[in-house]
Amino acid sequence: MNEKEVLEQKLKSILELDESIRFVGFLLSDGTLESFVRRLGLVPLLNSHESQKSYLHTVLRAASYKALDSKLGKSIWTITSKQKIKWLTVYLDFGMIILSTEINSDHNKIIQNTLEILKVYA
Repeated sequence: MNEKEVLEQKLKSILELDESIRFVGFLLSDGTLESFVRRLGLVPLLNSHESQKSYLHTVLRAASYKALDSKLGKSIWTITSKQKIKWLTVYLDFGMIILSTEINSDHNKIIQNTLEILKVYA
């Protein structure tokens, strides 16, 4: 398998971790969504323009966190809890994995299992 196929398989594996996961994507540091998987049968809550804006906001947040790395250490993951979903971000050296889940998801379990699949921060 080439690198893109390996990435897509990892995204699918993450999606399959829990029924509460709606979306899993790999976001480059410039805000480009490189690859993603979505739970079948779910209607996205954002249109494509709104999704792109959310990716840019994620990249900007990552940059602001990175400015504090020398004092606090590297960011590993973050969570934003909205009224309708949770937005999880796992930071990698070459981009980030973004997930949206149902509000009642066990985000700690999802994050720990995602880190295992990605084999980072072990």
